Amino acid sequence: MVSALKNGKWVRLLGLMIWAAFLSGCVSTPRTSFEPVPPVSLDSQVESGQLKQNVNTLYVLLDASSSVADKYRESGFSGSPVPSEFAVEKEILRRLNQTIPSGLELTAALRSFGSLSCNDWQYTRLLYGPTAYTKSGFEEGLAKAECASGVTPIAKAIHAAAKDLQSTQAPIALLILSDGEDPLGDPVAAVQDLVAQYGDRLCVYTIGVSEDETNAATLAQIAESAKCGAFFSASDLSSGESMANFVKAMLLTEVGDSDGDGVPNSQDLCPDTPAGVPVDAKGCPKDSDGDGVTDDKDKCPQTPEGIRVNDYGCWVGGSVLFDFDKTEIRPEAHPLLDEVVEILKKHEYIKLEIQGHTDSIGSEAYNLKLSQRRADVVRDYLVSHGISPDRLVTKGYGESDPIASNETPEGRAKNRRVIFVPIE
Repeated sequence: MVSALKNGKWVRLLGLMIWAAFLSGCVSTPRTSFEPVPPVSLDSQVESGQLKQNVNTLYVLLDASSSVADKYRESGFSGSPVPSEFAVEKEILRRLNQTIPSGLELTAALRSFGSLSCNDWQYTRLLYGPTAYTKSGFEEGLAKAECASGVTPIAKAIHAAAKDLQSTQAPIALLILSDGEDPLGDPVAAVQDLVAQYGDRLCVYTIGVSEDETNAATLAQIAESAKCGAFFSASDLSSGESMANFVKAMLLTEVGDSDGDGVPNSQDLCPDTPAGVPVDAKGCPKDSDGDGVTDDKDKCPQTPEGIRVNDYGCWVGGSVLFDFDKTEIRPEAHPLLDEVVEILKKHEYIKLEIQGHTDSIGSEAYNLKLSQRRADVVRDYLVSHGISPDRLVTKGYGESDPIASNETPEGRAKNRRVIFVPIE
């Protein structure tokens, strides 16, 4: 051993062992062939003056940590082999690059963050710029991001971006693509440092590639820490049209509000919303109860969080069906009613309106009374299973609110129903 130390062999051996340990943290991701999505061109709108540039600098931070080597499990990005989150991040940037209009006087930069060999043994690595943006230059920079490894130092990458941005021109759009998993440091504080420097001339956009809700919340918080910007999931930007709307919202201004929803075209990611439909800050139809059904289509707008719903925003399987001109509860409805009992016992704050409905056969007056009797029968079942009657209101709607055609036996069978609507 003494001899080995003297001639340096042991030192070289130790170095090789350390090198191998570092390399083991680098996750190589196979190249994925994605289903092609034709880009939507914005060039003619820019040339005509309909769209005007309102950002001078686009700075992109790309998560190249080991966690984004995991398989992508959300919708919108199909490929062979099954893509990793890292591959989806890069595909989003390729589509972004294809969609940015030609002729913009834009400074751009691309920086990755991770660690180990994939990032030149650093926490963050500058791949492109800051320089005058060209599609070919950005693509060449993106090609340098070949693998994912190490930890997730978003905050360090934001601090590095701050140094790169010292000589660039505001307004600035900072775009961060990540899974949001276990970020090192405090990325929110890092963004707030940038906001202190640039104020409302800095907008921060984050794109999440993970299905994990906690990670998505982290990325949303990063975006919300700036005075403008927004969080998007990757699936939000999977079509050519949605990417074009994203580019318009991030880099361009369109005067006016073409769909009259109160959200300027420059910020509207759903520019064709039908008149009268309530929208969120992105100009898209609201989903107030978060059940996946927008308010304009939601017949049960106060569904408790986490409960599965149908196309109408009501509990999945949430209709108790009745035979023609009958009020007896059929045996096959008992599992649903027992599920409702369990939900009400779990969420003691919930009160229900039990709504009775009929088909159109018979007079309106008779059907109104029949629907009320059906609602009352269902209430009695819930009360007999331990639910306080003070939490239950019944109302018959007769034939006034069909969900299927009354011209067919199948449609009429669907309309003979009782449903449950949470009320305050």
